[in-house]
Amino acid sequence: MSGRRAEQGVDPVFDIKVGCCECWVDRVSLSLRCGDRRLAVSCWPRRGWHPCRVEAFEGERCGGDECTRNEQKCKNAKKKNGRVREGIKKALKHILLGRLSFPLLPLFRPHALSRSFAMSMGTTLILGVAVALPLLIGSLVSRARQPPPRTTRIPKSQERVVIVGASSGIGAELARIYARRQAHVVVVARRIELLQQLVHELLPDAGSIHAIQGDVTSPNDVRQLTIESLKVLKGGIDTLIICAGVISVLPFEELAGIDSTKDTLKDDGVSEPRSEQDLEQLLPPLASSQAALDASFRIMNVNYHAPLNIACHFLPSLTKTSVAGNIIVVSSMAGKVGAPTRSIYSASKHAAQGFFESLGMEVERNGIHVGIVSPGTVLTDLRQSAVDQPQPSASASDQNVDGETKKAAGTKKGAMTAKACAEGIVHGSDHRQHDVVMPWFYQVSLALKLFHPGLVRRLAKKKYGYL
Repeated sequence: MSGRRAEQGVDPVFDIKVGCCECWVDRVSLSLRCGDRRLAVSCWPRRGWHPCRVEAFEGERCGGDECTRNEQKCKNAKKKNGRVREGIKKALKHILLGRLSFPLLPLFRPHALSRSFAMSMGTTLILGVAVALPLLIGSLVSRARQPPPRTTRIPKSQERVVIVGASSGIGAELARIYARRQAHVVVVARRIELLQQLVHELLPDAGSIHAIQGDVTSPNDVRQLTIESLKVLKGGIDTLIICAGVISVLPFEELAGIDSTKDTLKDDGVSEPRSEQDLEQLLPPLASSQAALDASFRIMNVNYHAPLNIACHFLPSLTKTSVAGNIIVVSSMAGKVGAPTRSIYSASKHAAQGFFESLGMEVERNGIHVGIVSPGTVLTDLRQSAVDQPQPSASASDQNVDGETKKAAGTKKGAMTAKACAEGIVHGSDHRQHDVVMPWFYQVSLALKLFHPGLVRRLAKKKYGYL
């Protein structure tokens, strides 16, 4: 509030200007005593980040030297406003450094905002802008540069498709979609009986459909199924989709038989000297460590080595017989963000994503597109075929296992259906998208990982029960 007193001998005039509209305070009350008259100026801020409402009296005359005013509260409020601005500058600096532990809460103590409300409001606002803006810009740029759909070059009814791992789940749904488009489809898996049922179901709709049995971890089988696929497709192929895979569901310590309990130490914190027999107790059991190694070999064979070998065998025919050849690899969000109980599974998916991302850059000059699909949780029975659980029958592409298995960690909340995932894969193939992440909100988690990786780690641990 500012006041202006007239010259001596003239009735003093106060031009009251309330400056607390820019201050976030509980209440500012200013009083003027002018003889028998008392004028009040009050300011009540609304809750949140809104300017306050002001009631003021301007140009009021008062005739006496007793006129007094209290400006201290508004001055303090202006100082607090300056502290808020400084705090926001510090917050932006911490954002650029990748940290969010900025000291903003003390700035809000004088105000009507609670600590929890201030934290949620500040964090939500800053993270929302930091995450949403790059996604929005990237989406607009990618749409502006997006080429015409691939279907303008290869009609849907003339597309020649090979789906590896099509006995159930996502692979079977992909076969149904391409069959409805009257494409020429080859489905590959180990369980021939399920493939024959699928062929019988889709034969009336598909342009043509054939089932080929093969184990993708066997180099001889891969070579043979490649020859048979090209034979039934009359020597050519347009789209190769690799969705065969297995998973792991045990924590690595449990898989390797590692006892993580703390050792008993002496009072001074130094362990007693140990004999060789005692040191053996510090190692995991030989059988358990070998089981962990075997599980790692198997999951790498299925999720990394097999797709690599399949792409190697089909790549020449894709280059020579298709005007727009596609290789689509169904990976997982575990190939982008690690998670508890998914250690060796995540390692295999990271390896596959690294290989196919590099391969896509190499073969793009030959007209071949390589797309990587990273879905989140999908409602299939893939968990039952985990490599680190006992199972009576196991294969690379099998997803159904009889018998009781340990319930896998994690939640299926917000999971996609296999059909919805397959539709996203086909759309990504038609538009030749290099990186498809489903559902859409997982794209936010990838952007958030750049700004606040600790929060992403916390969310992953919460999902799998490690908090």
